[in-house]
Amino acid sequence: MSGGYGVVIDTIERASAAAARAADAVRPVDLAGTLTGIPLGLPGGRSVDAARQLHDVWARELPTWLTNMADYARQLRTAAAHYRVNEADAQADLHEVLVRGGARPV
Repeated sequence: MSGGYGVVIDTIERASAAAARAADAVRPVDLAGTLTGIPLGLPGGRSVDAARQLHDVWARELPTWLTNMADYARQLRTAAAHYRVNEADAQADLHEVLVRGGARPV
């Protein structure tokens, strides 16, 4: 890789892996389910309604978040792969110019 561009590609790949790890870490956790005991433990308490609302949000939004994170990781992985191919092609083209001693028609 030339002058630091490879570092950017590596960073994109690390971001992809981090997004995938985040989704993998959260996927098995039943966040909404952790709130189901609050009404039994605090009957009539003000926290019951807040817990119910949070339960509903987590139950509705978590699957979307997981899908989005998996898609984001995939898109970053694909982008990094494309950048690597383009960088390799550019290096090969530049090598040809240097070996042949001049520019060539595009």
